[in-house]
Amino acid sequence: MAAITQPQPQQRPVYQTKHSRQRIARDALRVAFVYALLIGFSVLFILPLLWTVSSSVKPIGSGMKFPPEFFPS
Repeated sequence: MAAITQPQPQQRPVYQTKHSRQRIARDALRVAFVYALLIGFSVLFILPLLWTVSSSVKPIGSGMKFPPEFFPS
């Protein structure tokens, strides 16, 4: 009869901690930058919608007033 053999488990390579920490810090900074850009563009695209909703509940003529009122009185 043939013997059943199991494959030997492979060991993971050991990385230097200095380079790993720098890479982790760089990746975290990159992710934070991407999130900041996404939040900025989200606000940029939501502002016209908020302006429209705010203008719809204001009296006629106060929508084009300068300086603008963001909340109706």
